[in-house]
Amino acid sequence: MSSQTAQASAPARHRTARPGLRPGLVERPRLTQGLVHHEQVPVAPIAAGAGYGKTTLLAQWEAGDRRPFVWVSMEADETDVAEVFQAT
Repeated sequence: MSSQTAQASAPARHRTARPGLRPGLVERPRLTQGLVHHEQVPVAPIAAGAGYGKTTLLAQWEAGDRRPFVWVSMEADETDVAEVFQAT
């Protein structure tokens, strides 16, 4: 079985696992409130280098917003969004 076949047949839970909020994280109220108040925006892509707090920001946003959230993690070599959602 190729690695692509194994990856495609493996459960997709790792793609949709929500990260937990740990105590002592840096709060970013300006950023989270900015995201909360832009309700008309259906998708908010967040991009930054490793270690800049993207996951933490998104988890804090989800915790402070009433809208439903969907978490989808992508690998660097996954450039076809439609293919990623089909696998999920």
